[in-house]
Amino acid sequence: MRSLPFAFTIVPVALLFSACRPSVGELCKEQCICSPCTDYDLERCEAKEDEIRTKAENGGCSDLYDSYLTCRIATVNCKGLAPDDKGCATERTVLNSCAKITSACEEAQIHVAECTGQPPPPPFDPNFDCSGDQECQSQCVVDATCDEILGISDPSNFNQCINNCFGPIPD
Repeated sequence: MRSLPFAFTIVPVALLFSACRPSVGELCKEQCICSPCTDYDLERCEAKEDEIRTKAENGGCSDLYDSYLTCRIATVNCKGLAPDDKGCATERTVLNSCAKITSACEEAQIHVAECTGQPPPPPFDPNFDCSGDQECQSQCVVDATCDEILGISDPSNFNQCINNCFGPIPD
């Protein structure tokens, strides 16, 4: 009886395990239910999630990231035009603690401090819930240039991002 070469047994097993991981693309597409997404929005979402996944992998927290991502995919809710993942707060807190990931709210405060020449703010309370509108607005701040935040350049994109966090204005 002939034995299979090593590569032929390892590759299918590796593919099997990689296929079981939750998909960043699936999450980003689900979040587009809240607000129509452009290709750019999808790419930005996937890049952000890939960055978080990389931090989790580097911190030895891949399983925690997968649990968090699975929860988010399963429980996509909308608050206005922004996705709301409050149902996954426990998974997010555990992941952030393990992988030393800062929330969008904390990143926004750091970005504003950098733009204004202020010292960095103290670390957030790990139990602080940065989700929904607050997370959405904070991500707008993180994505904005310092000139937009300070009102030096046209802030219309920044303002539109903030307004999108609240959903459509009723007639």
